[in-house]
Amino acid sequence: MATPHVSGVAALVKSWHPDWSPAAVKSDILTTADTVGNDGGPIMDQHWKTASAYATGAGHVNATRAVDPGLVYDIWPTEYYVFCLDRGSNNASPATRA
Repeated sequence: MATPHVSGVAALVKSWHPDWSPAAVKSDILTTADTVGNDGGPIMDQHWKTASAYATGAGHVNATRAVDPGLVYDIWPTEYYVFCLDRGSNNASPATRA
């Protein structure tokens, strides 16, 4: 059920910041997520046990904080290409900044 919520928050963020790239929107949502549950305790899994780091991910989406994050990390396809070349990948293909 997270996909419709995150998609809605992404649309909200994009409406406030139309010039942001998809990577910036993703960064915004991840860096503004809550790392605790609504009650201030740990995030719980489907069995009502403390969720592992893999189950928690970045945390609970916080739409209010997402529209004004303060800090956003942005990256472009060309930067991934350079990273792959630096790592010795022969399968990287050039990309252009849109």
